[in-house]
Amino acid sequence: MKIRISGPSLRFRLSRSDLHTLAETGTIQSSIQLGTGNDQQWIFQLVTGNVFDMDYHSGLLTLTLPAEEVTIWSTDNREGLYFSAETAPGVRIKIAVEKDYACLDGNTAQKDVFENPLKHTQDPG
Repeated sequence: MKIRISGPSLRFRLSRSDLHTLAETGTIQSSIQLGTGNDQQWIFQLVTGNVFDMDYHSGLLTLTLPAEEVTIWSTDNREGLYFSAETAPGVRIKIAVEKDYACLDGNTAQKDVFENPLKHTQDPG
């Protein structure tokens, strides 16, 4: 899982195995340790449920995605799922959960990514 923060938006990029695990088990997570204590880490968790939702408490950010949408998305050609969430009265952030596509620069070191749909539209010369 790759995470990007830009202004009032969060973007999560999921590898093939991330999306497969989310669709099959209903949860994936990633964390980063920011110090020595248990309270000094951020945990990012995606789970399936009934509706789009976001919750943050004590270093744990949980995104809930509709289970049926995740199942369908895991097998179709849509790039991602998108929604917004209110984080405080009158404050909304945009959230994107997308497939992690291979770069078009010919980098062959990328593993576990989705084939880039633009690959076949590139001008060969």
